[in-house]
Amino acid sequence: MYDRIVANAISMQPFKNDSGDASIITYTNPQKAGWMRKRWSDSWTWNARWFVLKGSCLYFLRKPPVWGAPCELCGHIALQSELVARKAEVQRDADQGHWILETQTGASFRAGKIDRRAGTMKTSMKSQLRLIAQNRDDMEEWVGAVNANIANFVAFAYSSATTPAPPPP
Repeated sequence: MYDRIVANAISMQPFKNDSGDASIITYTNPQKAGWMRKRWSDSWTWNARWFVLKGSCLYFLRKPPVWGAPCELCGHIALQSELVARKAEVQRDADQGHWILETQTGASFRAGKIDRRAGTMKTSMKSQLRLIAQNRDDMEEWVGAVNANIANFVAFAYSSATTPAPPPP
């Protein structure tokens, strides 16, 4: 009987967290997810990425996460209180899904990017992230969702800082 149990045992895969991110759990039940093209302020290259807005982070992946397959995280942005998402000025009809993530003051913000050769997360200071959604309606949804998440984060941080700790039992 022991031999049959050993032969038919279910093996479990080890759970990996964001440091070696093979977990789809991080990206489930997002506030918003979808394809967009992105370009940093210091780059001229537009890259198509799968974006996931969840909690106080905006993740970008090489492709949508799939159960049972490792996730290819490219980077993330922590949505801080000084960040704001806004619609870009429309210059051509093709750019109607264009929007920008930047600080209110024009200062730089910190962004994380996976260095695929080294297999580590590197942080750098960026002044602006330009994004192009699939269409104008999608862009308006993204801008609203990102700004709502930033506002929720600010409200939570403020309430946590001003709420006194409960008395000890």
